Amino acid sequence: MTVDDSFRDYASRKLVQSCERIGSCFELLTDEQVWFRSGDASNTLGNLALHLTGNVRQWILHGVGGATDTRIRDTEFAASGGMGRTQLVERLKATVEEATAVIRAADLTAIVRVQNYEQPAVEAIFHVVEHFSYHTGQIAFATKAFTDRDLGFYGFLQSRHKPESERTPELSRPAKATTPTSRWITQPHPMPGCVFRSAWTRNGSAAVVHRRRDRD
Repeated sequence: MTVDDSFRDYASRKLVQSCERIGSCFELLTDEQVWFRSGDASNTLGNLALHLTGNVRQWILHGVGGATDTRIRDTEFAASGGMGRTQLVERLKATVEEATAVIRAADLTAIVRVQNYEQPAVEAIFHVVEHFSYHTGQIAFATKAFTDRDLGFYGFLQSRHKPESERTPELSRPAKATTPTSRWITQPHPMPGCVFRSAWTRNGSAAVVHRRRDRD
């Protein structure tokens, strides 16, 4: 396998893995939690799912694959419901499936033009994988804050030689249908124009919303 083939394969598998993790998170949440907005400047998890679908379609299906660009980015953040968590995940999975087919056949050196950017396809694909992973982490973090539950994504790293009492059970604690309170803390971020905003729940967990406008 060449380096190019290895990159295509890993990028495809990473998108699928992140998409599956988002699906696992949404299964633990209610539609109300998926569309909970903690403030006017915040995004719901539903917004992030729509945003990832739009990003992948624009950058991979359009930019790399040559499909028509039909994305209206602002609607991804303006939405406040109207679609259940199951439908959100199904749309995202279908888009990722199309995207992996494009990635596996892509000419990585071809120049692609998306938004106001022009770069080789390999950079566009790398951006999408990085961007998808970034928002997957946000969704996982918020899911833990809502449910106080171990998502078990890295349970395979636990040593089989550890005593049972020292292992962290996967998905061991019961889910709690809680909604974060509105105590907000805004902190500076090294990227110009960006901030960290943290909402603290009753039990002290934090849900972080981080808005980025560059290349997403």
